Amino acid sequence: MKGMKRYIILLCAVGAMCACTRKATDKPADCIGTQYAHYFAMAEHDTTVNGTTRQYKELRIYNPWEEGQPVLQRYYLIREAETPVPADGVLLQVPLTRVATGSCTHIGYIDYLGATDAICGVTDKYLVYTPLRDEVPNLGDCMVPDVERFLSVQPQVVFMSAYSTNDAATTRLQKAGLTVVPVMEWLENDPLGRAEWMRFFGAFFCLEEHADSLFARTANEYNQLKTTIEQSGLAYSKSVLSGGSFRGTWYVPSGSTYMGRLFADAGARYAYAEDQTNGSVPLSIEQVLASFKDADVWVGAPAMTLHELEEMDSKHTWFKAFQDSTVYTFKARTTPTGGNDFWEAGVCEPDRILNDLISVLYPSVVGQSTPKYMIQLR
Repeated sequence: MKGMKRYIILLCAVGAMCACTRKATDKPADCIGTQYAHYFAMAEHDTTVNGTTRQYKELRIYNPWEEGQPVLQRYYLIREAETPVPADGVLLQVPLTRVATGSCTHIGYIDYLGATDAICGVTDKYLVYTPLRDEVPNLGDCMVPDVERFLSVQPQVVFMSAYSTNDAATTRLQKAGLTVVPVMEWLENDPLGRAEWMRFFGAFFCLEEHADSLFARTANEYNQLKTTIEQSGLAYSKSVLSGGSFRGTWYVPSGSTYMGRLFADAGARYAYAEDQTNGSVPLSIEQVLASFKDADVWVGAPAMTLHELEEMDSKHTWFKAFQDSTVYTFKARTTPTGGNDFWEAGVCEPDRILNDLISVLYPSVVGQSTPKYMIQLR
């Protein structure tokens, strides 16, 4: 059962890497205050109380499952009690000091901002890479939350990944009286769009300036790397393969997905770069061989050693990258129980992931840079 659950979680992870929605241009016209993210917006408002001006922040989360992306939920964050806000959203007084999470990625954002002490409970704790206080309890399965456990830790807010307009896990927690904030970062195709959700989390902890500064640095580093590879004269001279075979099917990201965008920004030649499929593309081994047999570099392999990769499927040995030992996995920072920092701090640092990709494709461009999230299979 535990092995099957890990497989399900792996599929969810692949979905997150390959997440894609209708179009990359779907960003709502009134999306205020975000540069790259499509599924949340922020706005500052003034209001008057007894002749004194006060401010409150509006956070909007957009619904990706309905045409036109209407607002799925709206939150009004106040610092001073009794600050009047519109009645069409959820009122929260910030900074929050007790939050529960249903995704290791949320923990990554919170830890990156230095607010880890506010975490009072997490789901699937054995899959968390970030060190948490021993007293932070495991709240069960992220897909089927243990409502009693959530209630016992008395969170002010529960951050949950939502997978539909009426997400079952979210609905269960809300019916129990908990305030649930649906988080859509996994749907962002742009690596910087996904990283920008640190600004969303920063608002709940009154760490807006810190979040803005961290994100600005990340965006600057990422864009500089893109420019460097574009000007190097090496772009698209090396080809890349992604993923691995499982039960006869090989899933690769389309060009419009999170990983597809990273491949393009790293200057990798990628056979499915022009494919606009929503999410990952399921392929047979014959299709993979036709497109990737001679790929120079294999990234995101589902193993830690070449022997393990061969044991999983002997057909893995048919690829040039395997024969040349240019196979890498995003498991450089992991725990024995399955935690992987690629899904935590890595989401906040797409510049480091981009640097990793460039370092294995075009090492001369980044010098002696040591990959942080990628490790070579031996």
